[in-house]
Amino acid sequence: MRAMVIRVPSLPNGRRVAKVEGHGLIGWAILEKDMSAEAAAEMEEMIQHTLDAGGWSQNWDWAMALMMTTAQQVSTA
Repeated sequence: MRAMVIRVPSLPNGRRVAKVEGHGLIGWAILEKDMSAEAAAEMEEMIQHTLDAGGWSQNWDWAMALMMTTAQQVSTA
């Protein structure tokens, strides 16, 4: 699993921080004006350490099963 902290010029809806997640990726998008490149790199290292230590994980199979079950329940309601 890979950690990322991405500095961006803007985010939707006036947000300053947004979670970024994909298969094998966990991270954060943060406004450039609110975090220096050095702080972003340090934060990324800290998140990666947590991931490597097993303190944070993804279970996409579980999430997919939940979404499919929910979709089935909505379509039959």
